[in-house]
Amino acid sequence: MSEQKRNGGTSNSVSTTFFTNFLKNKVDKKRTFDELKNFAIMMDIDQDGFIDAHDLNTVIGNLQNDKFYKNNGETLAMTSGLSAFSDFASTEASWFPKEKMPISKAAEVVKVIKEALVLKQVSFRSLFTKLDSNNNGLLSFSEFNRGIDKFVALSPESKQQLFALMDSN
Repeated sequence: MSEQKRNGGTSNSVSTTFFTNFLKNKVDKKRTFDELKNFAIMMDIDQDGFIDAHDLNTVIGNLQNDKFYKNNGETLAMTSGLSAFSDFASTEASWFPKEKMPISKAAEVVKVIKEALVLKQVSFRSLFTKLDSNNNGLLSFSEFNRGIDKFVALSPESKQQLFALMDSN
């Protein structure tokens, strides 16, 4: 049985320790294990202890995003729970919100979004295309958070909870 299945990950994920060992043995033999472990923890965007395709897509999809790696990974570290880089009190820049909006409230928020889109003559499909700033066919919370404000004003909490509800992976 593989390490990921034994420890609760999916067959398409590996533990951060397993990933750290991979980095140490195959990618960067000069860095210390602890340095590489910090990189692996930062890459675990959803903080489940495993690196999966969603985590890798988020990191790779944001390679060109300066804010994602601001101050030597400060923003990424903040969202992955590493306080060694910085101590942030705010969670507004969270890359992977977890608390889902109740369905009844989501229906109200979606109605407000739809009304704003109708006024601006933008379809939901077109909205997705406009929000997907790196054109990878996926919508990260960072893209949603930055882009939705151009169409409708939502509170940071509403954006986080709505995204968590909509996010299927």
